[in-house]
Amino acid sequence: MGRLVDAFAHGHSKLEALRATVDRFLALRGTRVHAQVAIFGDLYVRDNEVMSQDLVRFIESHGRR
Repeated sequence: MGRLVDAFAHGHSKLEALRATVDRFLALRGTRVHAQVAIFGDLYVRDNEVMSQDLVRFIESHGRR
C-alpha cells in the first residue's frame, strides 16, 4: 500500500509501484497468507454495496437467511 500511496503522492512511477505490488501478491501463492487475503476479499465484496449490488439485503428482505 505504501508504494502505491508514495507513487501517487510524489509522482513516482505508478507502473513500477504496481509491478512491485503484484509481485508481492504473487509471492504469496500457496501460503496461508494468500488464503487470508482471498477471504478478506470475499468479505469485502459481500459487504460492499457497489460490488454486491446489495444482493445480501435483497435476499434477506425476501426471507432467505
